[in-house]
Amino acid sequence: MNTAGCVKREAERRFLLQRLPAALPDAQVFGIRQFYTARDPARYYAIRFRRIEDRHSGAVSCIETHKIGTGMDVMETEYPVVPGLYTDIQRLYGIGREITKQRHVTRINGDTWEIDVYDGPYAGLVVAEIELDDPQRPVQMPALFGPWLEVTAWRGMRNVVLSFDGLTDELRARLRDWYGRPIGEVS
Repeated sequence: MNTAGCVKREAERRFLLQRLPAALPDAQVFGIRQFYTARDPARYYAIRFRRIEDRHSGAVSCIETHKIGTGMDVMETEYPVVPGLYTDIQRLYGIGREITKQRHVTRINGDTWEIDVYDGPYAGLVVAEIELDDPQRPVQMPALFGPWLEVTAWRGMRNVVLSFDGLTDELRARLRDWYGRPIGEVS
């Protein structure tokens, strides 16, 4: 089924992990680069372009995503884009900082988890995400994740905020306390 242009409601919870788990069952790995072409903080609206490279097959795709909303109530619409246009669109219309990360997608206990290991200015940051059909559904954290800290409500942990605002001093201190080392570059 082609879902391009379909609107979906996103209920996502995010958790800091201290490191990428050593053994993720049947994980798919993707290299992700993304940037934004529009942001309206007052309406919680943004347009993101994401380039996704499958690290196993080498296949590349690109998606334009429109998001509106905040917290656990975000509406999202996605459109495929010719991958070769990513660099041109970024050069001509990109605003904010490009975010780069390695995404590990795996299923554990019937749930799909996306674990992002950030590169570049946020190197060392490891975030596990789970999308829920029901935002009230309890989440069973996999034991192999080790220590974790929920950051769903931390506004500064959203990619759009990282792209435009960077890490605040307060968030940088919280991350340093959690990881026991500095995370990311100074904005």
